[in-house]
Amino acid sequence: VSNCNNLLLALNNAGRNAELELRLEEFKDLLNPQNKLVRSQMTKAIVFYDYYSIRMVSLVNRGLFGNARSFLPEFEKGLSELRPFLPQSYLVTLYANLAYIYFGNKEYRKALDWFNKVISETSSGLNLHTQIFARIYSLIIHFELGNAEHIDYSIKSMFRFLANKSELNELEILFLNGLKNFKDINSQPELKAFLTRLKTKMESVLKRKGKNQQRNDYDLIAWLESKIGNRDFGATLRKSK
Repeated sequence: VSNCNNLLLALNNAGRNAELELRLEEFKDLLNPQNKLVRSQMTKAIVFYDYYSIRMVSLVNRGLFGNARSFLPEFEKGLSELRPFLPQSYLVTLYANLAYIYFGNKEYRKALDWFNKVISETSSGLNLHTQIFARIYSLIIHFELGNAEHIDYSIKSMFRFLANKSELNELEILFLNGLKNFKDINSQPELKAFLTRLKTKMESVLKRKGKNQQRNDYDLIAWLESKIGNRDFGATLRKSK
C-alpha cells in the first residue's frame, strides 16, 4: 500500500493527471469487498484515506470542484464506515478537503459544517496549517453569506488561536487585516473597489516574495479575482494555474 501511495503522490506532484487517474482507479480496487489483498478494516481505512485524499487534492488543485463533488456521496458513505479506524490527523485532513470541495461548489453551509469540525479539533500533533486553512475559509464563507458580524469575531478568534505560534505568512495576515474593513462597505461598487485594492496589495507581496509560496496564497488571490469579476471560483482558479 505504501509503495502505491508513493507512486500516486509522485504522479500528482509531477502533474501527470491522466496517468494518475488510471492508477487511482487501480488503487481503488483494493477497496472492493471481493479483493482479498486487503483483509483488515485498518488496512482498508488507510487505502481509503490515500485514495480519496490524493484524488481530492488532484482535482481541487486544478479547480475541478464539480468533478470532486460527483464522488462525495460514496466518499461520505465510506467515511462513515471507516471513521473508527482512521487516525484523527487523517480525519481532519479529509474533513478539510471535503469542506473545500463544498466551498468550491458554493454549498457554503455544508462547507462551514465541515470546516467547523476541523476548527473544533484541538488534539496535539495535528497540522496547524490545516487549522489555518479551515479558519480562513470559514471567514470567507461568512463573507459569502453576508455575515459581517461574524467576520470581525472570526478574525480576532484566529489571531488569539495563533498567539505566539508565528505560523501566518505575510499574505494571510494582509488578507485577514483587509477583511476587517468589510463591515464598512455599503454598496457593490465599494465592495468591488475594496476587493480590487486587497488583491493588488497581495499580488505585490507575492511578486516581491517570488513564487515560493503555499498553494493557499494563490487560491486566496483567485477567490478575490472571482469576486471582482463575478466569475466562478473554480474557473478562475484553473485560469490562474
